[in-house]
Amino acid sequence: AKQFATVKAIDKATKDGALLGYRIVTVSTGFNEKDKITLQFEVGADGGFADVTVLSHGETDGFGAKLLADPAYVTVPVGQAAVTEPAFAVDTVSGVTLTGDAYQKAVRHAAAVYQVIKEVP
Repeated sequence: AKQFATVKAIDKATKDGALLGYRIVTVSTGFNEKDKITLQFEVGADGGFADVTVLSHGETDGFGAKLLADPAYVTVPVGQAAVTEPAFAVDTVSGVTLTGDAYQKAVRHAAAVYQVIKEVP
């Protein structure tokens, strides 16, 4: 299976002209190549991941679906800097390697996108 992540949407949040942060939606390929994993990353004005939400996926129940439903796994980046090579690690879980790899690639891709868009006025 091909492992990649693409950007589906980018939104900039402001209030009274002040930057609040960004919403970056990625789509990546896990075990189920037809029903992609769609994740929403919120990056605060401070450059840290503020939230991660699984919007949709077609991963196998009890395996990849269980992993993506686990808040302890999905929210690992929260509070960490959105940098291309994060200092934190998202563990690979036995039996759901493709799903975990797709999630990790999406985190790195969202961080890389943030590094580019933060420079855009």
